Amino acid sequence: MEKSNERIDEALGLNTSIPRRDFLNGALLSLGGLWAAHLSPVDIFAQAQRKKTPGIQPRWGGNTEDVFTVGHAVRDGAYDDPRIAAEETGEVFDLVIIGGGFSGLGAAYYFHRAKEGTGNVLVLENHQMVGGNARRDEFTIKGKTLYAPQASIVNQDQPPAFAPPPEVARIFQELKIDLEKIRIPPEASGFSVFWDQPASNGQARWYANVLEAPLPEAVRKEFLAFIGTVMPFYTKPDWRAELLRLDRYPFKEYVEREQKWTAGLWSLMQPDLATLFSFPDQVSAAVVYAQYGGGPRPLYFSPGGNSGFLRYLVKHLIPDAIGDGASTDEIVRGPVDLAALDRQSNPVRIRLGATAVRVEHEGTPDAARLVRVTYWCGGKLYRLRARGVIMAGGGYITQHIVRDLPPEKREAYGKFRYAPILQINVALNHSRALDKAGVNSFSTYHDGFGVVLYWYEKMSAAGWAPRRDPARPNAIGLGVPLLYPGLSPQEQAVRGRTEMLNTRFRVYERQTRAELARLLGPWGFDPKRDIAGIAISRWGHHGYTFAYPGIYTDGAVETAKTPFGRIAFAHTDLERFSLMLGAIGQGYRAVQDILQRI
Repeated sequence: MEKSNERIDEALGLNTSIPRRDFLNGALLSLGGLWAAHLSPVDIFAQAQRKKTPGIQPRWGGNTEDVFTVGHAVRDGAYDDPRIAAEETGEVFDLVIIGGGFSGLGAAYYFHRAKEGTGNVLVLENHQMVGGNARRDEFTIKGKTLYAPQASIVNQDQPPAFAPPPEVARIFQELKIDLEKIRIPPEASGFSVFWDQPASNGQARWYANVLEAPLPEAVRKEFLAFIGTVMPFYTKPDWRAELLRLDRYPFKEYVEREQKWTAGLWSLMQPDLATLFSFPDQVSAAVVYAQYGGGPRPLYFSPGGNSGFLRYLVKHLIPDAIGDGASTDEIVRGPVDLAALDRQSNPVRIRLGATAVRVEHEGTPDAARLVRVTYWCGGKLYRLRARGVIMAGGGYITQHIVRDLPPEKREAYGKFRYAPILQINVALNHSRALDKAGVNSFSTYHDGFGVVLYWYEKMSAAGWAPRRDPARPNAIGLGVPLLYPGLSPQEQAVRGRTEMLNTRFRVYERQTRAELARLLGPWGFDPKRDIAGIAISRWGHHGYTFAYPGIYTDGAVETAKTPFGRIAFAHTDLERFSLMLGAIGQGYRAVQDILQRI
């Protein structure tokens, strides 16, 4: 139930006139006015149905009708009839890729390279902008444009358990991306931690890392013991076998039994764990050790998060799509020429606002020469054909789109789990409180709304410059995983998605403003005066791939990623963990599969 106090709301600034944007799975639900802040996604959908109003189609995201309604219609069987009428485009492509995120564009990149530019490729992207989770928010404050990632924030050097093949690891050099220029400074890659608990005498303070915080001595020893166990994980000659053993256990059960974790250490670690693993009490212990093993690794950040890397892919595939120049600034900050994406002369084309609803072989999978693809675009159904198809959307929708999918694949997809998450980006009129508080680029906190504060500026060398104007505008983010400890992964996911769909923007805005007042208020932050814009991204099925216990050993991933007929599979959940380079690697693997079949 929404609780409100008019006096408190006024002090927090809920009635100020600022840009407000509300996204669901990358699709823009509402833009601008205070009226929209009083609506939940469910309210907006109901209102649109009553008024038959068209969706909003800006450069940031997609159209609610295109993305949400059609996607759910696919799931609910609206396009199950194989005789469904669709306008024939007459097009035949060598390869059609369903999904324009890193997996899909990675597949386009490697197929285009393998064919030396001779094959014709079409990417169907259901939003009005490519990117999957790697989209960004834009705020213009005092004449300065600020970028903030909607979900996909940083790239990392991947640990051995997730190491990509050498052909994929070289992609940065091939795209002429200088990683050293965008490497997050070592001093910025750790997690600072907020403390306002009794152990600090009630004084709010940001500590550079958890060991500097006033921990009880027993908790400190437990934490150091865990670090001592996980750091050398990859030095063990049998670490792969150990990974399979760990995969039998939920992480919380394992560390309480084997590491003798107490409630104090679990409470301390939960924000950090939730940032990476969504449901930390239920995640496979194998994935936690795989990610933490070996200690901190280099991280890389581009303005707007991983959308910058994705823009390099778009620029390489369709040079006219982003500006005339090839400098980092032009590629990362330049406008996208949407008209250039689907030109007939392009060897690789990207068709926006196109939601695939049926993919099926023409004939039996082992004998078919073509795959038939039916998609929804601009209120109509269209049909084209391809010699091969790569499914690069999530398994949650792939299992419904591919009509002749073998039953063992459907069973495998039934085991996959996805974790909802909120990403809330906030534009600030100035940086005084941030500069004074001692906040790092990644900062965790307890007992509040969300678990992590992102300061995007500090993820770059410029954010550590000794002389910075405190009046400069800035952008920060709150990571808000929706977790309900003690419930199963499926129950937590359903409850989180239900909450997201039924919570009004104004409720989340109130919680955001109150939380920032707690975290930054002691250093002069005033949410009414200082907040210049808010964008909320609600990620449901499109959130994080959740690594449940058994994900390494139950065979579901291996079954799901095996190609059949002229269809291959490349979505991120086949990586078992949401990583940018892992998604690109799935695209590479799927291309190798499809090249043997067309």
